[in-house]
Amino acid sequence: MVPIIKQLIETTFIAGEGNETTLQQQLHARLRSAILEGTLEAGTKLPASRAFAVQQAVSRNTVLAAYDQLVAEGYLETRRGAGTYVAHDLPDAFIKLDTSLAAPSLSPQQTKKRVPQTGLPAIDAFPTDVWARLNSSAWRQADLETLHYNDPMGYRPLRGAIASYLASARNVQSSADQILITSGLQQGLRLIIDSLLNDQNNIILEDPGYDGLLRTARACSPTVSFTQLDDAGACVPSTKSQNSLLVISPSHQYPLGITMPTARRLALINWAQETNSLILEDDYDSEFRYRGRPLNSLQGMSGGEQIIYGGSFSKSMFPSLRLGYLVLPPHLVSQVTQQREATDSFPSIMPQLALTKFISEGHFARHIRRLRKLHAIRQQCYIRCFQSKLCQYFTLIPSSAGLDLVARGTEKLKNSPFNCDKFWANAIQKSGLSALPLSKLYRCTEPIKGLLLGFANFPEDKIETATDKLAQIMLSETGF
Repeated sequence: MVPIIKQLIETTFIAGEGNETTLQQQLHARLRSAILEGTLEAGTKLPASRAFAVQQAVSRNTVLAAYDQLVAEGYLETRRGAGTYVAHDLPDAFIKLDTSLAAPSLSPQQTKKRVPQTGLPAIDAFPTDVWARLNSSAWRQADLETLHYNDPMGYRPLRGAIASYLASARNVQSSADQILITSGLQQGLRLIIDSLLNDQNNIILEDPGYDGLLRTARACSPTVSFTQLDDAGACVPSTKSQNSLLVISPSHQYPLGITMPTARRLALINWAQETNSLILEDDYDSEFRYRGRPLNSLQGMSGGEQIIYGGSFSKSMFPSLRLGYLVLPPHLVSQVTQQREATDSFPSIMPQLALTKFISEGHFARHIRRLRKLHAIRQQCYIRCFQSKLCQYFTLIPSSAGLDLVARGTEKLKNSPFNCDKFWANAIQKSGLSALPLSKLYRCTEPIKGLLLGFANFPEDKIETATDKLAQIMLSETGF
């Protein structure tokens, strides 16, 4: 046993209630602190992972994940056949700032509190230990070719993994040669507009719809119009709309949560063929259906000739990953790729390497299965709490998919002085939950007052306490 390590481990790691960090995160933090404080000096050999796991009463995988992350961060180094050692050149030595030049710290009053966001998955359930290990492994296995400029369409093994997943999960007909990696759907929309459209082409968006896509469309094109929604989702645009780009979210329309039936999907495909137009199919929230199977994608139903299928991993993993994709019809690949090369050359390679492993080793499929179960539980808890504590104020619209619920104000609330969904959203945010007023997402049609409520990123106990607080806030504001 190494004596210095014995000093390090006199305290006990705690998992579960009362501790928000995993065992791997605790072990990583303690080892890093010991290295920075000099308790573990440069060149110190760490115990073998198996022996260290026994000493700590944790699993060997926990130790391996902590070691891998510290190696990736530069605190540890491995020597072939000799073991793991504390690195001589620590990364912190290169990033310390002169305190006279550092920006002044903000007081708690100056720090802006982050408003809870809608549309987030259960980020607390993401397997960060697995992701850290895969990132470390990707760095260790990266060769010189990988570290040079890469394919402008993205890392080919990742594109192949995405094509396989989409074929089985969404009946998308594609190959790796048709998939282009993006930072998200907004970048994808920009690439499509810049490479395939001209000033005379019309961009048609859903109304109501996602603010981000509207900002991108208006930044790229002088001609933006809208199609209204009915009970089946996006309405079919006029046949006069020749050579247009229609952007729709048929799996779970944002923000109203409508799942488009087959008949409407076929009608939109026919419209695209008749008008020589393109459809960008934003398969928003397609992974998260809690009852029944998802309908086939438009791309799969049409063969993909005039459908560009777009998606991202922001909702299925975590938003800051910033990885998405476009599935392009074969005849459009060259034009879009040339535009990519003219603007940003190619996307960052390292997160693509880790994501490839995450998908190909089965972690992504397991994570989605876990999230479906967890989101369904949290949705039911959310509905139960609103119905029991807030039914005099809000009526929730049933939904079998997605990460949000739509709520309407009751007649009593709408007939009160507190008849404004911006005020309702503010009250909900004060309680610690997330809400967005629906009225701000309408463009041409008469806005309907309501709320978009995020439920998936809140544990049940948080939902319980927050809805209690919300009931008190609403009572004080409305008087009933």
